[in-house]
Amino acid sequence: IRKTMLDVCFRTESGLPLISVPYIEKIIESILARAAHYYPFIVCHAVLMANHLHLLGVVEDPQSVARFV
Repeated sequence: IRKTMLDVCFRTESGLPLISVPYIEKIIESILARAAHYYPFIVCHAVLMANHLHLLGVVEDPQSVARFV
């Protein structure tokens, strides 16, 4: 549904860490900004965990969510 909030979770492959250090955070931010530019998804909040990432975002076009992910 347009303009609804979604919780999206990305996970690394089993056993691989997603280290929360400033340069990794910048890389993730850059990837999310580029994806949000191409696919209408407004990232409201992101939390980087040990092996996964949680996003809260607003869907502009429901058809684009699968491409964004």
